[in-house]
Amino acid sequence: MAKQRLWSPTFLYLCFSAFTLFSIFNLFIPTLPLFAMDVLHASEQQVGIIVGVFIAASVIARLFAGLLLDRFGEKNMLLVSFLVVVITAILHIWSFSFGWLLFLRFLQGLGFGVATTAAGALAIMIAPKTRQGEAVGYYSMFMSLAMVIGPVVGLQVVQHISYTALFLTTVFLSVTGLLLAMFIVYKPVKKAAEPLSVDRFIALKAVPVSFCSSLASFAYGGILSFITLYAVSLGMDSAASAFFLVYALVLLGSRMITGRIFDRFGENVVVYPTLVLFAIGLFTLAHAGSLSIFLIAAVLMGAGFGSVLPSFQTLAVQSVPPKQAVQATSTFYIFYDLGIGLGSYVLGLIVAGSTYSFMYIISASIVMLAIVAYRVLHHRKLNNLGVKCMADADLEAS
Repeated sequence: MAKQRLWSPTFLYLCFSAFTLFSIFNLFIPTLPLFAMDVLHASEQQVGIIVGVFIAASVIARLFAGLLLDRFGEKNMLLVSFLVVVITAILHIWSFSFGWLLFLRFLQGLGFGVATTAAGALAIMIAPKTRQGEAVGYYSMFMSLAMVIGPVVGLQVVQHISYTALFLTTVFLSVTGLLLAMFIVYKPVKKAAEPLSVDRFIALKAVPVSFCSSLASFAYGGILSFITLYAVSLGMDSAASAFFLVYALVLLGSRMITGRIFDRFGENVVVYPTLVLFAIGLFTLAHAGSLSIFLIAAVLMGAGFGSVLPSFQTLAVQSVPPKQAVQATSTFYIFYDLGIGLGSYVLGLIVAGSTYSFMYIISASIVMLAIVAYRVLHHRKLNNLGVKCMADADLEAS
């Protein structure tokens, strides 16, 4: 049987369009706090509110994204939500007050939440069923590239040019992403009108595996929020940049391999080892006394968390009938966002009362809990269904 084609023009347009979207998000991670404090004279507490408002808006948008995508179509909602991102990117140029910036972050969070849900659903729906794990792996690589390139470009623009140039950069990226999305060719599956129910907002069958992903992203929240401060506390100020570079390179390499393994041998062969690697990486990071140990932790986590995340996303979609693919994608991202948000907050409280090392040990323990949760919530389900992997299950009949 000939291998079905994955790298179609539509898939490439989608991946590069998503890259611009995630680049905007990652451009703002290190730079908006600087802008708020330098230009708007915001307090550290207010800076935290900026991040919280964006995440809250994103979660709210994802709750209704499934309903919107079912009603208006995945591509149409991708274009509309991208337009929201474009408009808010332009309006950032005139951010002269904290309240106005907060309002723009909320609107952009809404657009980002719907756009990423639509793009994530399309990445799976336009791929051949036998290559869905591989498709999500490649799609996620573009997200990871944005995670690495975004902060570096953002800081360089702010340090060497101006905040206005930063906002113009996001305008360019958002307009480019919108234009690329217009070239996506996708014929939506017609769905019969259904009464309002919980399943129109949340895919209940995707909740178990999405919950497992939230435990992993909870631990990752400690990396996003505190890795730079941890490096400084160890007297290795430049180690954080090296950490993310090594992490990204390993992540990109591993995703090229694990997606194919997922499709060929099933999810268990990927999920268990990658969660173990992630936990070992966090434990190693907790005991980093030198740059070499710091970077070894980056390698382990790049191969671990970087690979398990697209596996969970694919499983969320495979856990529901095809007509619920959008809701499953939305459910996955809701739990992922909540995991990072809660992780950043709770692990921050732990750091305040102890040390970074202890916080990362706790993070490693949370990942081990994710392994147990996966065993109980998903692996046993496979055994009950009598299949080796979720892709083999007849969900329409079950």
